[in-house]
Amino acid sequence: MGGHMAITELQLGTIMPNALAGNRAAIWVGPLNSAMDRFAITGKMRCAMFLGNLAVESGELSAREENLRYSADRLRQVFPGMFAGNPGKADEIVAGGPQAIANFIYDDANRPPKNRLGNTQPGDGFKYRGRGPLQITGRDNYAAFFKSVGMAADSDPDFLLSPDGGSVAAGHYWKTHGCNDFADSGDFDGCVGAINSAMEGLEKRRAFFNQAMATLPDSANS
Repeated sequence: MGGHMAITELQLGTIMPNALAGNRAAIWVGPLNSAMDRFAITGKMRCAMFLGNLAVESGELSAREENLRYSADRLRQVFPGMFAGNPGKADEIVAGGPQAIANFIYDDANRPPKNRLGNTQPGDGFKYRGRGPLQITGRDNYAAFFKSVGMAADSDPDFLLSPDGGSVAAGHYWKTHGCNDFADSGDFDGCVGAINSAMEGLEKRRAFFNQAMATLPDSANS
């Protein structure tokens, strides 16, 4: 890898202890190293911020796709505009399970123009549901991602469920949202905001970041 100092399975497991379950640290360490190399996530600070955020976003590498198991009450709470005129619609959709939920909440016909995702065909909502550690969602976002990493725009979204695909997607999102720049200036909150605008789990992210800083050698991925 020419000067690229990879993180080890042991370091990854020390940063994300729950990733030792089910051998996840062993399965993900190679793909993550490859993605960090590809997207210039080099040096200790960039690596630590990347892994700290990834730990929270992915449930320490356990969640590969979004959890669509909403209750009707939760749907009305999270997407109030969609059910304001017809609250009973939420109960109806929930009865259809995750597929019905995704196909409704992510259908462009049900979304305001600025929040449309390119989901115009029947079944697009579920087909293009959130996948990968940093969650790509929607036909347009998948197409843009695939094109920018040199794949066909209509590639199988399930590629992101694999450690290889999930790692590439996470690295690509990180790079294109300017997170290397936030890391270089030591702006942890700015980095979190670029990944999760609601800043959810900020203190958890900071704890994982601090653990990564304590675990990685000074020459990490340099």
